[in-house]
Amino acid sequence: MITFEFPPQPGGVGTYSYQLAKHLSRLGNTVTVLANTNYMSETCIADFDLRDHPFQIIRYRRYRNKLAKIFHRIWLTWKVFRRKKFDLLFIPYAHAGILGWGLQKLYGIPYVMMGHGSEFLYRNPVLAKVIKMIFEGANLVLVNSHYTAQLVQKRITNRNLMIIPLGADDEIYDYKKYSFGDIKSRYNVSGRKIILTVGSLSERKGHRFVIEAIKFLKADFPEILYLIVGRGSQENQLQQLIAVNNLEEHVRLIGFVPTEKLPEYYALCDVFILNSTIDHKGDVEGFGIVLIEANLMGKPVIGTRDSGMEEAIEHGKNGLLIPMNNIEATVWALRELLANPVKAQEMGEYGYRRAKREMTWKKVAEKTNRALKEVLTNGARRKTLTS
Repeated sequence: MITFEFPPQPGGVGTYSYQLAKHLSRLGNTVTVLANTNYMSETCIADFDLRDHPFQIIRYRRYRNKLAKIFHRIWLTWKVFRRKKFDLLFIPYAHAGILGWGLQKLYGIPYVMMGHGSEFLYRNPVLAKVIKMIFEGANLVLVNSHYTAQLVQKRITNRNLMIIPLGADDEIYDYKKYSFGDIKSRYNVSGRKIILTVGSLSERKGHRFVIEAIKFLKADFPEILYLIVGRGSQENQLQQLIAVNNLEEHVRLIGFVPTEKLPEYYALCDVFILNSTIDHKGDVEGFGIVLIEANLMGKPVIGTRDSGMEEAIEHGKNGLLIPMNNIEATVWALRELLANPVKAQEMGEYGYRRAKREMTWKKVAEKTNRALKEVLTNGARRKTLTS
């Protein structure tokens, strides 16, 4: 597996990469992960890598010089590949696909790409052509939703396409394991109506629309509190928006929260919302893993239409779907669930049953494993490696 996003770095692609590596290993495969070291401290990365993982992790070094970083990634990938006899390359991060494409051309090893959505909306023409080349050369393209599949089919000619919706970790996220009342008391938020978003503080996540909605909701729900977990480039802008609207008592930026603590934040909330939009770069939400995590914690969810979240949310059953960039619709959806706790609870319970039945990482890995085995059964012959 070659990925440029991997824990302890936060992010959906990293979560997907880690969970697939773990569960594919448990299914009897020998897995080696080549991953980068972006954003997190060396100490944090070393601590994570020393844990008892069922797969091997090899890290690319961190370089400030872009050219040095590129050459190191090429060299280390080639070195690891030559040292071990891999049957297949699995690439869940689009930019890493160029390494798989190169190894396929040199040695004939099959590679499988995972498409998450945004990589098919790049507006840079050179980057778009590279992505097209990488995905068209893959022996199989996996995608996370029907929405992403439509993006692929508009831009990529590759008949080997399979949709495998994503999931969440029910070993960690399961509302039956937690006492919600005790957690609310510990965090000193008893009596508050809590809305939660977990995700990077980026334009795409649409936090600003929820903050604007809180401004209209606080009159009807004076106890309302919006918790935003994550960090990113939009932190200062969001702080300013909170201050301008005098919402310091109703909106809190929590910052980074370790994975092992995240279930407690889900337990705190009454409603989970991911009000994603398409940002100025064309970046879009291809699925929304956090929605399934929230459902596993028994919470109703709100997401936006015209994105991969339509795969994660069955409107009116486990949550609500609303239009993008729409403050009025955001106010309506939040009011609908906050004012009707019985309805909200029913949606959360339905979401829990659905997620446990269909959308755990174990089930995602089982489907992916079958797909990868099919590539090897039908697949490209590998050229002989020489030392």
